Amino acid sequence: MSVIQSIREKYAKWAVIAIAVSLLGFILTDYFQAKNRMGSGNSSTLGSVNGKKIDYISFETKLKARDDQQEAAAQQQQQEYTEAQKHQTAEQLWNQEVEEIIMTSEINK
Repeated sequence: MSVIQSIREKYAKWAVIAIAVSLLGFILTDYFQAKNRMGSGNSSTLGSVNGKKIDYISFETKLKARDDQQEAAAQQQQQEYTEAQKHQTAEQLWNQEVEEIIMTSEINK
């Protein structure tokens, strides 16, 4: 028991320092990785498929048009256009964009 107590007394400061340095290193690593992911902040690219970028502004324009169509159709049927339906519309548009890029690249081979 006295051996464990003497180890605690001698090396407690070193253990705390090692833990603090490790924690600081982890936080700084995460900070710099997040900063690199964000880039310069002026990128309008949502994603990239086979090297072709999907532009945010173009995607949002198409999504707004689809949302307007879906909302008008729902109003004609006297129904509500829900958030779940909006999410589904966005997902369908994204899948369509990805499929279009893939199919175009396959056709051009």
